[in-house]
Amino acid sequence: MNCMLRHFSAWALDSKLERVMRYYNNKMESKKNQLQSVQHLFKSFANQLDQGLKSDGGDSGRRSKDGQVTLPNIHAKR
Repeated sequence: MNCMLRHFSAWALDSKLERVMRYYNNKMESKKNQLQSVQHLFKSFANQLDQGLKSDGGDSGRRSKDGQVTLPNIHAKR
């Protein structure tokens, strides 16, 4: 009976450990997926911001014919 109890206790401990490991592994995977989706959102936002800046003219409208960079006229009305 003592041997059977020892084996049963080891099996119960192992099954409990597996359940806890599965729970926290699922939790970590969920957090990792959430972090990846946030990173993807930031990257897409940065790309959209880059595209918006490029479509507004960016740096190309600020160069004169001789290649020097000029500042935009802040007093000009749009």
